[in-house]
Amino acid sequence: MPGNYVLLLIVGLILAAQSVRGGRSCDSRFIQFDKNCYFFGTIKKSWDAARRECRTLGADLVAIETYAEDNFIYNQILSMSASSQLLGYWTSGLMVHRGRWEWQSTSRSIISYTRWYPGQPDNPVTQHCLNLFTKFSYYWDDFYCYGELGFICEKAGGTSLNSDSVS
Repeated sequence: MPGNYVLLLIVGLILAAQSVRGGRSCDSRFIQFDKNCYFFGTIKKSWDAARRECRTLGADLVAIETYAEDNFIYNQILSMSASSQLLGYWTSGLMVHRGRWEWQSTSRSIISYTRWYPGQPDNPVTQHCLNLFTKFSYYWDDFYCYGELGFICEKAGGTSLNSDSVS
């Protein structure tokens, strides 16, 4: 009988260790979806300032690469009372060359999944940053990078892009 308890204890410790090592939980400031953690910043910032803020949190501006991720973000924004007071939310999308957009957080071209509002992007000369625009029901929009919007940070669950970040 005591041998069974020891065996159960060992199995329990192994499972707990695997859970901690493989766990992808988010700290309390972030919301988990799939394998990533998201922070919704409601203080208005320029694109550069928003990206710096995300990095202080050990994250980067979001790269929306699937319909499921876009739908999750859309529903989170709708559930937030502050969202109606903001013009939109910054993502890591940036026009790197006339007409060519890239997620700055992943260095991937924005090709496989897009959700531009009809007619967008529409101003390649002065609007180089991608946001989820309130007026367009949070569809994608190009906007002036100096504009002050809310922002969405993303990081892999249980990880940090900045070793100096606060946990």
